[in-house]
Amino acid sequence: MELVFQWLLFLGYVVIVAAGIVAILFFVSLTIGRFKSHESRGIELQFLNQKQRMAQLQLRIALADAKEAKRLWKALKKEPKPDPTRPKVFVLDYSGDLAASATAELRETLNALLPECGPEDEILVRLESMGGKAHAYGFAASQLKRIRDRGIPLTVCIDKVAASGGYMMACVANQIIASPFALVGSIGVIAMLPNVHKLLKKLNIDYDELTAGEYKRTVSNFAENTPEGKAKFMEELDTFHTVFKDFVKTHRPQVSIDQVGTGESFYGQQALDLKLVDQLMVSDDWMMGLFDTKNVYQVSLHLKTDLRTRISDWLSSMR
Repeated sequence: MELVFQWLLFLGYVVIVAAGIVAILFFVSLTIGRFKSHESRGIELQFLNQKQRMAQLQLRIALADAKEAKRLWKALKKEPKPDPTRPKVFVLDYSGDLAASATAELRETLNALLPECGPEDEILVRLESMGGKAHAYGFAASQLKRIRDRGIPLTVCIDKVAASGGYMMACVANQIIASPFALVGSIGVIAMLPNVHKLLKKLNIDYDELTAGEYKRTVSNFAENTPEGKAKFMEELDTFHTVFKDFVKTHRPQVSIDQVGTGESFYGQQALDLKLVDQLMVSDDWMMGLFDTKNVYQVSLHLKTDLRTRISDWLSSMR
């Protein structure tokens, strides 16, 4: 018992020190924030047709004899310019964490990009995400839906994983391209809640949780959970699972939602057989097939945030 109290005392010291550090950093951020702008934005376009051609020429020069190398050097200096008669493909990268924090950049990029896109143009999203918070990925999927709502073709390429919330985003696309070993699906909902009520009771520590509204807090990490609360929480999970399945069914009516909506994940060929994806191919090969007929641009958004914003974002991620 003495060892437990010593451990709790040590933990208390750690919490106090950590809280002090956070308070100091927050005070500094408030001071600096008075003199710095909140954030600055800059969109960068890279002409990928040119990048690909330059890489190929450099390789040919390395393999060629002296005479051929000289000729290739001259060709290398002539940078290819975009053909104005070709349709454009805009390539965006999305790497999702549990909070889908990359959606902020996606949102800003689309705000700038969508007014410049015509129906003959296309947006390609290279997506990698294992999912996370339901509401956050619902918002991310809604951002991609903005593309479809404007009649702009949307292709999603999955090289590694688009599961759970990641697949919620992917299913919005007109077509989904996945690599042979990409992990796809996981159309389900999970909640993990450790409960230390018994430990607190053993240590004679009371934890009071006061609410107004019968279902304001259905389950808790510290209070004793009731069968009624657990049942209501499970009902909420089932409700969102139904919403998730309906969303997939709306955007990919060809899938058998009863077969794929079990929470399972599927590898490339399985996903293709189940119509969760449309083709098996790595994104590199898909993009190389576009260079001959379309102007392909990599779109990058650079968000430069000040210290105050970074600390605020970090604190938010700890909630």
